[in-house]
Amino acid sequence: MTLLLLCLVPALAALRGLEKRAGGAAADARLGSIFGATAMASALWWLPLTIWRYHPPLIGLVVPALAALAIMGAALFAAIGWLRRRTGLPFPLLAAMTWICLEWFIARREVFDFPWFTLGIAVAGVTPLAQLADVGGAHGLSALLVAACAALGEALVLRTDRRASRARLLAVCAGLIAALGYGEWRMATLTLRPAALVAVVSTDIGANEKWDSQHGNRQVDRLIAMSRLAAVTRPALIAWPEVAVPGVLQDHRPWDSAIAELAAATRTPVLAGALDHTAGAATSANAAFFYEAGGGRARSAYHKRALVPFVERFSGVGAGRAAPMFPAGRDRFGVLICYESAFGELARDYRIRGAAFLVNMANDAWYAGAGGPSQGLAHLRLRAIEQRMGIVRVANGGPSGFIDPAGRFTRGAAAVVTTVSGVTFATRAGDWVSTMAVACTAVLLSLGLLFPNRSARYAPLFVTVPPAPARQAPEYSRSSPGY
Repeated sequence: MTLLLLCLVPALAALRGLEKRAGGAAADARLGSIFGATAMASALWWLPLTIWRYHPPLIGLVVPALAALAIMGAALFAAIGWLRRRTGLPFPLLAAMTWICLEWFIARREVFDFPWFTLGIAVAGVTPLAQLADVGGAHGLSALLVAACAALGEALVLRTDRRASRARLLAVCAGLIAALGYGEWRMATLTLRPAALVAVVSTDIGANEKWDSQHGNRQVDRLIAMSRLAAVTRPALIAWPEVAVPGVLQDHRPWDSAIAELAAATRTPVLAGALDHTAGAATSANAAFFYEAGGGRARSAYHKRALVPFVERFSGVGAGRAAPMFPAGRDRFGVLICYESAFGELARDYRIRGAAFLVNMANDAWYAGAGGPSQGLAHLRLRAIEQRMGIVRVANGGPSGFIDPAGRFTRGAAAVVTTVSGVTFATRAGDWVSTMAVACTAVLLSLGLLFPNRSARYAPLFVTVPPAPARQAPEYSRSSPGY
């Protein structure tokens, strides 16, 4: 996402510069299509490599995906340009509003169901700056970043007007200082409380070996042996990665019994990832099973609710609906499986229902060292800040560790997960930034279409940016040379 953020400045500068030319929406759309097929696609550079390595039949989807990004980029830039010419509102405001509409559209479950494409994660590693997520969420961060990039781009276009250019640069600097100041203050004033000591059993099993039936027993035996060592620290929970048990649990009763015996022998609850095939269901579910300290398995398992587009949706994996919470010491926790780290509403739902922390189970082996795990971790850091709750990440072939309510990630095998009493504004209000952006953009588009010829009457809301003057043929008179 960092490369996409850097490309936004020259791209928006070029879009702003098109106002002085007589290209109109067609020129804006052409520029946007180039931006979508290049800069926007760069945020997912690792995806074609992963598909080619592990899902070769799906590689043909890369071309329509690039076409979709080009179309979305064209629509984005055309909308910004049209609103700018029609309303005359500040360019950074229109760019931020329209960008959030695009993120909202991509994340809609009725459309792509892909909130992974959120620009705000580009600054998840800049912890003080990311603290604003507890007010506006990830989309709030995206809006501020796009507005800043648009202001910088506008400063480049207006560089001959030093006063106007300097004003925009000062506005960006002032906003950055204010954001960092808020972040430092917020981090210094957070009151953390311990929730539970959690141990993670992370593995590094290759994607091909993972589902090799000949290695199944050895994998489970290794996980149990590592869990016995982890139980020495007397944790309140031992967490395994996503599909740590390589198969449908109901089809491997010895594995189920072995995990139950582990929980009973160590007097420690175990959260294990496996496939679940409910009686009468046509598909299996990517699930998390909770084994109580007495050895019994909880009746309700967590089934992954948000499925990865194409890879899981068309491979016989069913989506869950319920979101049970499980006990850990005196508190309760919720579960997010892999890709669900990008869904802020799932984490918010747990927090509203009283969860003290989250456990994110992941299987990063199929990324094969590409950029997917780092982006997934960035999403989790924003979830921790938005809800001010600790998050445990346990992965196979990826980073495992603990995130505190300030979004700070620490690698480790065991740690006390912390949380914060009370909820944030982002928890109470939900995704209010997207709601406002979509509503305001819809109103502006509607008014612009309903009153196309009344720009003077509705000024300054509706003002027409004058087009570039057309070239006129020279006039000749009798006294002109060569007449």
